[in-house]
Amino acid sequence: MKVVLLFILSALVASGAKPDAVTLTDVRTAYLKREDAVTKSIADARAQLPADATPNDLVEVGSAFRNTALFHLRYLTHLERTLRMAAITEATRKEQLSSELLPSGEDRRIVKMWEELQAERFLQLAPPADQKKSRSRGSDGDSVEADLNDRFESKSNSIARKIKSTQRKLDAAYSKDRQDDRLIDSLDKEIDVLKSQLEELSLAYFGSPGSDGFESPYEVSGDAPAQKLLADVVRSRDSLLSILRGQAPLRKEEGKKSGTIGDITFESESLGVILDVSGSMTKFIDPLKKDIESDFSEPHYREAKGCALAWGLEPISPKSDASILAIEDLLIVLKTDAIFWFSDLNDAQSPQALARLKWLFDTSGAGFYVNSVKNKPSRDLEPLITEFEKK
Repeated sequence: MKVVLLFILSALVASGAKPDAVTLTDVRTAYLKREDAVTKSIADARAQLPADATPNDLVEVGSAFRNTALFHLRYLTHLERTLRMAAITEATRKEQLSSELLPSGEDRRIVKMWEELQAERFLQLAPPADQKKSRSRGSDGDSVEADLNDRFESKSNSIARKIKSTQRKLDAAYSKDRQDDRLIDSLDKEIDVLKSQLEELSLAYFGSPGSDGFESPYEVSGDAPAQKLLADVVRSRDSLLSILRGQAPLRKEEGKKSGTIGDITFESESLGVILDVSGSMTKFIDPLKKDIESDFSEPHYREAKGCALAWGLEPISPKSDASILAIEDLLIVLKTDAIFWFSDLNDAQSPQALARLKWLFDTSGAGFYVNSVKNKPSRDLEPLITEFEKK
């Protein structure tokens, strides 16, 4: 194993830091302020409900309160990711970076990018007062997270191509009338090795993704400030999820169902559907719903005027926020295992939004099926899509 630089990720501002650098104390102060505001908004919203209202009435789809709660859930999940990064010990990170698959010097580059990503996220989570307006938009500019994703993709592409090629050979071997069991076994083992290599690279670039999706528990194992704050954030996340889900059980099919929408066939136990309902698209909506409901009886629908992909911790605009906020609602709150997105792919996409989208689908493991009536996916969106169809 090659020698790896010790990973140092400090939550405090180092000497010589830029004037706008943000500390863990700043992040904690911002978190407490937001928690207080959301707690008050929940109490106010409940007080305005009629006496016979149910918890589900509080979080009705499309309501102002639900959108406010979803933005706070976004904030909490982003803060949780950042604190989990800060809580990784030097020894653990050194072990993660010890892969022989990394090119020479790449470990040092990853350490530097993690430090830059930590600083970027701290600024997103607790921007200085004079920068809140510009930073809250989050739809333009560079993104360290997007750069890290791109760097991983460039280093892992050859392995991913080998997996696809070997899978095609395996499918061909299975399709033959007289199957070669030794060949099939060999190809199966080759795929397992390649997938292990891909997981090893992913661990080096991103650290451990956790084992429980968006609801990973956290037990404090030391007295580091990041760990204490992380435990509080996880409790806040779970409480907010409980409110957003209401009392009714999450709606699902009776087991996984196979269905076809257009020419896309897939299986789903809990299907989320995002419909672009802008003027030019409305004529397609009713026939599409009929097509969906011929195979899936319990879809979760969300509507968006347009298909822009923008992302920020503060609202940008109803049109820009709608698609990603709907995906977060479907994947994190409702735990859907597949999303079908119908649009024309004719709106802008920010690096931050695409980075967030990658994390959402990587973490959930959900399939992402896209149907467009006009454009094909962009070069950066295409790798995130499980299957694409153009009308």
